[in-house]
Amino acid sequence: MSEGLLHGHTALITGASKGIGKAIAVGFAQHGANVILVARKAAGMAEVTTVFHVYYQCASSLPTRTLHGYTQPIVQDSHN
Repeated sequence: MSEGLLHGHTALITGASKGIGKAIAVGFAQHGANVILVARKAAGMAEVTTVFHVYYQCASSLPTRTLHGYTQPIVQDSHN
């Protein structure tokens, strides 16, 4: 992970499996953020998460149905 502007910060990015959400996640990762990738379709997330682990070493991924009421603990766990 780079020592960029967002180094030491965590970003939860929704819609991260494609399109604008994926582009935003790439931008955050390129600036040093640890990213949590969230999308509805697990199949698309598997590929994106693999790419993030290879290039940025900074991603976790979750299907959206696991987030209802649990966002804060997920972000806290990402720091461990």
